[in-house]
Amino acid sequence: MPSYGQGDPDSAVVDYVTLFQDFLQNFTDERGERKYMSRIREMVFYEGKSIAIDFEDLARFSDELVLALDREPQKALEALSVAIKSIVESVNESYASRVRRFYGRLTGWIKPTPIRELRSDLINRLVLLKGIVVRATPP
Repeated sequence: MPSYGQGDPDSAVVDYVTLFQDFLQNFTDERGERKYMSRIREMVFYEGKSIAIDFEDLARFSDELVLALDREPQKALEALSVAIKSIVESVNESYASRVRRFYGRLTGWIKPTPIRELRSDLINRLVLLKGIVVRATPP
């Protein structure tokens, strides 16, 4: 079980990687198909770098991963990236070696936050914002 903010921080990330790998490899939908393995194979076929992950699926699979995303989003998302990369390496090693990082995009986040309600208590927390970008400046 990952320790939240205690002990070696890298050990928590390793635990999260294992949990995310288990989720991605073993989660089955209502038809009994391995939903995320199919998405990973599709991502590799189209040479993508991200897959959509339904938050409700994650919540049904593991409360521990939901807590990790809520309490330590940076560590949890980094672990998700590492887990995706390790699975892609087993699917197509040459493609995995060409891509530096893979991303899991969470969809269906339970708690959308209106942009006007962003406050300092949400620093270091994972939030979902809804809105339209009307202007952006290049970095």
